[in-house]
Amino acid sequence: SGLDFGMVNHTTGHFSGIGCGALNIAEECTGIQYGYVSWVGEMSGVQLSWLFSRANKMRGLQIGLINYSQQLVGVQIGAINIITDSPVPFFPVVNVHF
Repeated sequence: SGLDFGMVNHTTGHFSGIGCGALNIAEECTGIQYGYVSWVGEMSGVQLSWLFSRANKMRGLQIGLINYSQQLVGVQIGAINIITDSPVPFFPVVNVHF
């Protein structure tokens, strides 16, 4: 819990708080991930990435150049937005699934 701030943040188990770095990796996260690349198994909150946001199960908001989620309850904003478990698996600019 708290704040992870560094070039590479890797958290096993559950992390609650803010992860801020070039590369953020977590098994489970509640809060915010911010950086160039954010990669998480299960996320509740916000992923903000300059390049790539990825979540297996996402509940919340993904913002980045490329956003990828297997399951999403929320919104993606970016040039490329992919939700594999959705009737509309790809949509540019904004993709939504609830």
